[in-house]
Parts: sequence; C-alpha cells; structure tokens
Amino acid sequence: MAIKIVLDPGHGGENHGLEYDGFLEKEMNLTVAREIKKELEKYEEVEVYITNPECGDMPLKQRAEYAKSVEADVLISLHFNMSEAHRMFGSEVWVPSVGENHAWMHSFGDIFLEELSAKGFLNRGVKTRLNGKGLDYYGIIRESSALGIPSLLVEHCYADAGEDAAYLKKEGSLKELAVSDATAIAKFYGLQSVSLGADYSTYVKNAYPVPESVMGPDETAPDDVKLYYVSDAKGAEEGNVTFLLQARETESRLCYYEYSLDDGESWSDLYAWEDGREQVMFEVGQLPENARVMARVYNGYFEGAQSNVLAFQMTYPAVEEEGQEERDRTEVMLSADQLTQAYRFKGIGWAIEAFSVLAAVIFLTFFFRHLKNRKRERRQALLQERSSQGRSLPGRMRNRKKHLWGPVALGIVLCALAGGIFIHAGNALMNQKASANVQSLAESEKKEEDVPVDGNGQSAKENEAVQAFHEQGGIPVYQGSKQFDLSKMQAERYLEQMTVEPDTETVYDIQRGYLRVRSLPGVPRNSYNMERIIEQNGYKYYTDEAGNILSEVGVDVSQFQGDIDWETLKQSGISFAMLRAGFRGYGSGKLMKDEKFEENVNAASAQGIKTGVYFFSAAVNEEEAVEEADYVAGLLQGHDIQMPVVIDTEAIYYDDARTDDLTPSQLTTIIRAFCGRIKEYGYTPMIYANAKRLTCVLHLEELSDIEVWYADYQDKPIYPYAYRMWQYTEHGSAPGIPAEVDLNVYFKGNY
Repeated sequence: MAIKIVLDPGHGGENHGLEYDGFLEKEMNLTVAREIKKELEKYEEVEVYITNPECGDMPLKQRAEYAKSVEADVLISLHFNMSEAHRMFGSEVWVPSVGENHAWMHSFGDIFLEELSAKGFLNRGVKTRLNGKGLDYYGIIRESSALGIPSLLVEHCYADAGEDAAYLKKEGSLKELAVSDATAIAKFYGLQSVSLGADYSTYVKNAYPVPESVMGPDETAPDDVKLYYVSDAKGAEEGNVTFLLQARETESRLCYYEYSLDDGESWSDLYAWEDGREQVMFEVGQLPENARVMARVYNGYFEGAQSNVLAFQMTYPAVEEEGQEERDRTEVMLSADQLTQAYRFKGIGWAIEAFSVLAAVIFLTFFFRHLKNRKRERRQALLQERSSQGRSLPGRMRNRKKHLWGPVALGIVLCALAGGIFIHAGNALMNQKASANVQSLAESEKKEEDVPVDGNGQSAKENEAVQAFHEQGGIPVYQGSKQFDLSKMQAERYLEQMTVEPDTETVYDIQRGYLRVRSLPGVPRNSYNMERIIEQNGYKYYTDEAGNILSEVGVDVSQFQGDIDWETLKQSGISFAMLRAGFRGYGSGKLMKDEKFEENVNAASAQGIKTGVYFFSAAVNEEEAVEEADYVAGLLQGHDIQMPVVIDTEAIYYDDARTDDLTPSQLTTIIRAFCGRIKEYGYTPMIYANAKRLTCVLHLEELSDIEVWYADYQDKPIYPYAYRMWQYTEHGSAPGIPAEVDLNVYFKGNY
C-alpha cells in the first residue's frame, strides 16, 4: 500500500506570512512544496498531495479535511521563521502535544532536523506549544489531530538572521531545502528509489515513549549555568581572554548563549551552542578596563538563565626605555642622575630625622629632671626659713647643683628638626615635579588617534579603556573566586566530555520499521541465538547447536480464515493453534464471540492440535478488563485449553476508537487486570504486541512476570527482551487453510 503524504504550504492569499528583505513566505512555502513533490515522486510506493496548490486563502480546517479525504498518512505544514529582534536563527519542528501522535511525530521531526542540521542550520529542537485552553497552539496541528491525522509543522530557518538569511539568498536554496525534506520523508517511511539509488528500508528512527499526559512546552530555564575564566598567560599577554561556559538542560535542548563584558549593560550577539555538549568555550579579544563578565544560556524555547559574574582589573607592566624613546621622555621625566641625587638627599633627611628623635628624647629626660631639682630647691629654701624660726626640719636636706646642659640639648633638637623639614620640602618638590611630568605624558598619549574595537558591544568609554589597554601593555587580571578559574588543560578536558545519552536498543516494529528505543533496565532479556532459526517443510523452527528442534510451530486463526481442514493442517506439521475467542467492539464496546470459535476449538482438539485463545480487547478501565476475562473464561468452559490465553490490545490507526485516549499507565493497568483474572481461572496469561507497543507504550517493567507473544515479520527478530512465542509472518500459508494465515514459533524454553 502506498504511503500518502499531504504537503501544506503555510499561509496564502491575503495571509502572506513573513515579509522581510525581499522574502515573501507564502511563495517560499509553495515553491518548497512543489519541489518536495517532484523529488518524492522519484520514490516507489508513495503518493504526494498539496493542500493549496494555488496559494489562495484556505482555512486550516479545510486543509485538514482535504488530508482526511485522501486518507493521508501524515500532513506536513511548511514554513519559514522570523524573530522580532532579528537576531535568532536555526530550524525547529512543532508536533502534537498528546498521545501516540506526539511520540510518532517527534521521531519524524528528528529526521527533518538532522537533514537541516547537515546543511549548517542550528537544531532548535522538536517542540510543542499550547494555547490558552491547553490545546495545540498551531491550528493545522489541532485540526489534523481532531481528524486522527498525524501532523507536524516545519520551520526551516530564519529569513531575517545572519547565516540563515544568507543561505536563503543563494540561488537554488529552496530546491535544496525541498530535497532535504523529501529525504527526511523517505527515511521516515523507509522508501526506496531506483532512479536515485536510495534505499531507506532499514533506516533506524528514534522512538519515544507515549506521554502520560499533555506534553506542554519547556518552561524551565537551563540549570547549573557557570562561567569559568580559563587561565592562559600567553593569551592574556596577547589581549585574548578565554572563557568556558557550562549549562545543563534536561527537558529540551541548549541552543544559544551570549555574554556581557559590562555587568549586563550590553550583550553580544547570540551564538550557537554545540549540540550534545554541556560546555562551550569562547574567546573575547578585548576586555574593557575593570570588566565584569557574565553570560546567559537559552534553550529551544528561549528560556534563559544567567551565569555568575567574573571581575577583572588591568595591570600595566613597567616600560623599559631605550634609544629615541628614552631621549623623548627626558623632556618630561626626571633624569637618572636627578633621581639618584633625590634619593641620596632623602637618605640624609632620614638620618637627620633619626638623630632629631634621639636628641628630643635626651632633652625631655633631662628637662624634667631639671624641673624636679628646681622644685626641691624651693622646698629646701622653705624649710630653712622655718628652721630659722625654731621649727624642726623633717628629713635630711641635700644640696643640688644646677644643670646647665638642658638649654644646650634644646638647641641641638631645634637644629635637627629644622634640617629634617628642609630635606622633606626638597623631596616633596622633586616628587611633585616627577608626577606632573608622568601625568603629562599619559595625557599626551590619550590624544592619539582612536583605534576601533572589533564589535564586542563596548561603549565609547569602554573603547578608550581598551585602547589604553593595548597601548600601555595592560593585562587583565582575574579577581574572582578560584573555583571559577580553570587552566587551559582543565578546560579542554571539560570540552571532551559529551552529554551522556541514555542507553538504547534497536528493534523492528511491524508497522514502524526499525526503531531506536530506550533500554528497559530490570526487564528480563531473552537469550535466543537467532542464528539457530531454521526453515523446514515451509515452517520455521528453533534448534540447539546440534540441530535438535527446541520449538513448536503453530497458526493463529479467526473467522476470517474461513473453513479449515484441521486434519490436513495437522499432517503439515502444525502442533498448536491460537484461536480468536472473541473481541470487544472498539466503537460500540460490545463483547462479541468469534463466529468460528466453537467450530475451530472442537475441530482442532479432535485432531490433537493444542489450542490457546486470544481476545481483542477494547477495555477502557480495570472493570472492563476483568469483564473481558470473565467473558473469555465463560467461552472456554468445557474445552481443553493447553496453550496460553492472550490479551491483544492494538492501536486503531484509521478510525476513531474508544481506546484512543488511554495513557500508557491505563493500558498497563488494563492488561494486568485481565491477566490477573485469567490466572485465577487456572490458565496461563499472555500479552500480544509488537515492538513499539512493548517498548514505547506499555510499562513493560510492570508486566515482566507475564509471558509475551511478540509480532515481528523479519527472518530473524532482533527484539532484546524475553518472549515465549514469535509471530513471524501475517502472510503465511498452510495446507488446509484457504486464506493467508499468521505463523508462529513457540519456544519451549528461554535458551
């Protein structure tokens, strides 16, 4: 059956889309759609339709209805982007926010972005957007989802920004983008083209778990945003300063970064964050004086987070003067001899000052002793007077000589102080003259012609500081915490560390092809060696190393296989049969018995063919799951059922079903309720499913105690987890069955 692709060139009629610098989006979208159609028609088994080939006014609902009318497998809306500030760039894909369509279109979006990234566009991610009612924001996605049609919207690039706009201005750019889109579609659907020599039948796609609820946009900013100064003496001397910026993003992807040199007053352009890394290193050629450097990091939703601030100061090394430069400077600076004399003069001043201090100490000591002696002399005179009057003299009186050297010491001190003051005054005058001359030199240098900086967003004042930095040999010196100071070797080691991707497995799904799915730790794995699968008498068997058969071959049948000759079937080598016991209507919800069940179970048992049964479930809760199990148990009364009793829960892709809105958790609960009830009746429960349903829809880790009937239509399956039975074709033939029939291998053990 051919894959049906509907291309929807966005806008049209009076709705022009973006208009900028000669670009008109509605015309660009239509051109790309037509070129995609031409390219895709070179592949086999594909039909391509365009919703609005005349680029007229066409409502979004009408576009979705057109896709429904041709039974489209997918609707792809084509667009180009523009930002309000004309500074953003890159490619992005918008997908439905709910259910399996979200997971499936996410896989498709990945391939579109892989192709666009190969052309040099930044990958802004596969994303969702919601309106005020919590529904998909983009009408074409919303209207398509309402009709059960998977859809996505591709924003190829920004027509108003840098390298994106430059690419679009190249001749033939739209055709190149169309070929890229066509290749993405061919890969997703595993198409082949003889004329192009392309075969994507084994292309492995990413597969994602079906979300439990609405997948809204990522409203959280990146985490752990840190800016490091990369110490590199050589680079600093050359005026280049290197930084390492770190960030983590768990819900979307890192896309951009920018930096500021002036504490956030102005910012650089946006730069692309390298995909798959948690660190990026960038270099700033010039820093303003006393720079305060910071950075901001943005994810695909343009949610930003700011880093720490790194502070810098400038140091200016001494300039060695020689030749003409030295002779020029003698006019405004002190000569070497003058400086030598000044320092000698200053030395004499210091010696005199030291002598003055010592003399002052001596003077004060003897001065106070002189005062004390004068006081004693006055007291002695008073006592003598009292003695002459006949009064007694208390204590012994001693005569003291006058000390005349005090005035001499005072003179010496005054002379020393006068000398020190004279020497200091001379030094001060000489130093003032030297400082004035140096300042005059600096001011004359500032008057030289400005040299423009190379666009780091500095103000005029900052440009002057940068100019002075280069002319005077300034070196930026980091002033912050050592925890944000890395050596160049440390920074390079950081850059070698890639983001750790989750473990994945490759499986094959009968509807979706080869898928790359997340690993499921804790789920039992099979140990089958599929190299030991053999074919004998038209059926497949599993053997041991010696060639001994370790499996049984069987069919699964329903009323659609018509009248079966069970004796002939038995003689062909069939040893078991899985019979459809019944089903619940996916629309009506009614429980129904398969029209041929009673006939088939009786006839198969009569021929000694072991029987098991399966029931097509459309339960929407645990109660209905138990009801289904009870219904099946009632049908099995009086029959010898030796093989498992299986619940079959399949997605309905081409019609509305009562099970459409079930979440993975709800489906898992329904299966466990059915199997638990069947086990109570004494039967062996089993789950029927394909690889995608087992790994991306059901919570298999919660069902690992229940055996699996695995559907995979390859010669040798590559499913890694444990299963007991393998349905290896839906187009088999067996003697005694007039229609095509499913064939199965039942493994007698996990080898």
